[in-house]
Amino acid sequence: MKMEYTSLELQVISCEELRAFNFFQKLSVFVTVSIVAGDNPKKQLHPALQRCHRTPTSKGGHRNPEWNHEVGLDLSAVSPRDYPGLSLRFDVRLPSVVGSRSIGEVRASLQELVDEFNGTVQFRRYLVKNDDGKGIGVLNFRYKLCGKSDEVGDEIGSDRAFVQSSGPRSNNFSYLE
Repeated sequence: MKMEYTSLELQVISCEELRAFNFFQKLSVFVTVSIVAGDNPKKQLHPALQRCHRTPTSKGGHRNPEWNHEVGLDLSAVSPRDYPGLSLRFDVRLPSVVGSRSIGEVRASLQELVDEFNGTVQFRRYLVKNDDGKGIGVLNFRYKLCGKSDEVGDEIGSDRAFVQSSGPRSNNFSYLE
């Protein structure tokens, strides 16, 4: 049965062993999360999908920043047939006096997240890649899809126990091509 989800509850947890050259200041970073259409950033998305979410800037300036920041993404404007063309984009950014600069990113296929979802909170680890495609660390997040199926009245994931839910940590890395 093809599931239609209305929202994605996401918690950006942390990065591990983040490496970036930062000569003038400590490595305090933040992450922006958005839904993007494949590799074409200019493709117009529904206005409900254009929102960009931001974590607070990590404190301490170390290589293992933690945020534990919750983000809610509205998927009600997305049809299940559109899932394959969409990705979650996590942009790891370094703040500076004149704005911020990207030091790496993760792209997670929305279709893969939907396919791997089994009704409970899922933990994922993705390689953070810089502009050259080299790994500079690992991003940890967990997610839960909420919504209803095609059958009337068959609702899934409607409880709000996202933060309290805990599952075994997976050591499987999901690397993006």
